[in-house]
Amino acid sequence: VPYRCDGNKEVHSVINETERDALLCFSNVFFGKWKLLILYELSDGEKRFGDIKKSLGSLSSKILTQSTEELLNEGLIVRVPYPEVPPRVCYRLSKQGRAFLPLLEQMLVWGKGHQKYRNQWKDYGKSKRKQR
Repeated sequence: VPYRCDGNKEVHSVINETERDALLCFSNVFFGKWKLLILYELSDGEKRFGDIKKSLGSLSSKILTQSTEELLNEGLIVRVPYPEVPPRVCYRLSKQGRAFLPLLEQMLVWGKGHQKYRNQWKDYGKSKRKQR
């Protein structure tokens, strides 16, 4: 019989099946560090592959290709080919991708605050180790 931290035997799941499936869907779509950055990079408009790669720095072409394909398959970005010579292709957020932007902005705010917390916590941990 599972026990709760306070010693009681009753354990109730907080999450129901629908909520679990929704969170798993979210984590499957956004797993990996580059997808959120790509979406944020496209938040101010259409960009070419090379421009996305340049702005994200250490991202390889292979990973960018894989990530953009996954975002395309999820319907979060759109590939826009232009009938020019030489061919030009851009990426932009889809309607569903734009709907994600408010959450992405909140994640950015939370991340900035958590970075400060992590830095303070790391400093605290270092000072405690020195005291031992």
